[in-house]
Amino acid sequence: MSGQGIQNKKLYVCRNCKRGFLYSETEAQNKLCRNCLTQTLVLQKRRTIFVCSTCNRHYDSSNIINLDIPKDKRPAFNLGSLICNRDETPLIIRSLKEDIGQLTRNFYGKFDQDKESEISQEREFLEKLQQLRSEDVDYEKDILSSVAPLDEAGALSGDYFNRKSTWWYGEKFDTPHANEFWRHYFIERKIYDPANFLGNGKRVLKIKELLDEVNLYLLNPDKLNPGYPVVDHLDNGKIYYVGDTHGSIFDLDQCIKFFVNEIEKALRNDYPVLIIFAGDYVDRNEMDIHNLLYLFSFALQFPQHVRLLRGNHEEVTINMQYGFWDNINKYLPNSYLFNDFEYTFMNLPLTHVAHTPKGSVMTLHGGVPFYPENYETLPKTPRIVDGTVVLKPSYSTVDEMDVLSRQILWGDPEDRMPPNMYYLPSRRGVGYSFGREVFEEFMKVNEIHRIIRSHEVFLDGHKEYFDNRLFSLFSSSSYGSREIEAKILELDLSKEWDSNWRYITILDGLDV
Repeated sequence: MSGQGIQNKKLYVCRNCKRGFLYSETEAQNKLCRNCLTQTLVLQKRRTIFVCSTCNRHYDSSNIINLDIPKDKRPAFNLGSLICNRDETPLIIRSLKEDIGQLTRNFYGKFDQDKESEISQEREFLEKLQQLRSEDVDYEKDILSSVAPLDEAGALSGDYFNRKSTWWYGEKFDTPHANEFWRHYFIERKIYDPANFLGNGKRVLKIKELLDEVNLYLLNPDKLNPGYPVVDHLDNGKIYYVGDTHGSIFDLDQCIKFFVNEIEKALRNDYPVLIIFAGDYVDRNEMDIHNLLYLFSFALQFPQHVRLLRGNHEEVTINMQYGFWDNINKYLPNSYLFNDFEYTFMNLPLTHVAHTPKGSVMTLHGGVPFYPENYETLPKTPRIVDGTVVLKPSYSTVDEMDVLSRQILWGDPEDRMPPNMYYLPSRRGVGYSFGREVFEEFMKVNEIHRIIRSHEVFLDGHKEYFDNRLFSLFSSSSYGSREIEAKILELDLSKEWDSNWRYITILDGLDV
């Protein structure tokens, strides 16, 4: 279809089969869908997302007739029908509005917020959610076929995991919108009012523009596959690890001020610094939207230093229950902005591996993955460190993910596993609690020496498992009514391996 032909047409969607079409007014005047042959064609006036059901590639409706957008970012066409430019699968509209509305009418607000354990809330919510879904998901029966082998994952050069870094960055990006947000939060200190957004009346547009920059420069699915680990090779320098922040922008601000100083010091003295965030940026805090925007602007200011991973709270159903969606509706009443955020979450990688002369360190949010079979049998372990097994996490809901991705986001270590048990179903309702033997097998198969994770709340801000080979971090000091000594973790490669790990309390231990 020519550029002139595209510009003379409009976007239509079939209410029955959800397919997208580009028609002239004449072609659409009888409202007949050429796919399902029903007169249910309507003009799509609002911005939306179309998705390919085969490869899960997403297309923004605002880019369909924008000829300034590269051709490979726009869908192809077949007799007016929108099709994926990769595999020619017809595109369907991805509207979360109906799912969200149905879930809200049935469940939202019915949970007892005064329950002693937020874990029991998560379990109850997920159980009811699974009952709602017509699709029966059996976590126990997920098998190897749910995870893509390397030869199906796409073209990877032989030296991909031997690069200095697989995080996609080069020269300083042209990110005018991220620069605006950076100035708003870091320079002008606008971090105290949940209703104070950059742009005021244009706040929604500003946020969309920032997310566009994040998805173009940091999380571009054509450059960074979330199914692979992000890999960095360091000969010296420092690595900082940050656990759950859950909207605690004041903790994040203290961290960012400290990290900026450390980056500047490293640049003066010519050594590398990495900062790895282990997920759970939103929910449980009224400032969670600002926390996320501040973090994104920081990551775009220092792309060679900052790595972002996905947590279990970067997911649609959890966001609807624990505050993020509610805050968007309260402060940014735009139904499709929630979709934009969730699309960005889908592009976040699940794991990071730092290879150093003294050992390799993996970061993930929850637990180590394995193939569940029998609780009394040591399960098989995937080698994910080099893409031998490729995860499939790029979905908006946990139900759609493969079994390994779910475990990485939801799993927990357990240092007191019952006798003769290697793992048990998680008390959270998704994933598993795993014991020492499962952990040791994963470390051996993947040739990893330490794992850093978050996902659990500790009043001291941290806990060690399995002879100090697994460190668990929590980096939010404002978490409900609890007083938590939120921590970050420093790895200093100039020191001996066993003494180079240092916890730093965020609110009184950071030199800012």
